[in-house]
Amino acid sequence: MNFEESVNPAMQLAAAPLQRKARSSALPNRSTRRSKSPSDQAPSDIAMPSQQSPERAAHCAGFLTPDRILRLPEVLAMVGIGRTLLYELVKSQQFPAPLKLSARTRGWRLSAIEAFLAAKEGQ
Repeated sequence: MNFEESVNPAMQLAAAPLQRKARSSALPNRSTRRSKSPSDQAPSDIAMPSQQSPERAAHCAGFLTPDRILRLPEVLAMVGIGRTLLYELVKSQQFPAPLKLSARTRGWRLSAIEAFLAAKEGQ
């Protein structure tokens, strides 16, 4: 005698909802539902001026391009150092100080970071 034969029909009906198979069309989790906006991109996905296409560089050569403001993740990716060391260099005035954009927001000028890197390459 197997399990199904030993259980009366009323109990089989009561246990039926527990025996249902999992839904195959489960909802995706939040990370797959969210669309990636440009601000969610990793710093490595952002094209640095040296990585621009030749067509874009030629197009921008005749025009003055505004100096971009970089946030901390972009600066760390460009310079290749950690946050703690970056702030130690700022404190010792070996690295450009950030601009105060708002009460809790700081940013660095792209030209200041490029000048710092050019000076380090010259040493």
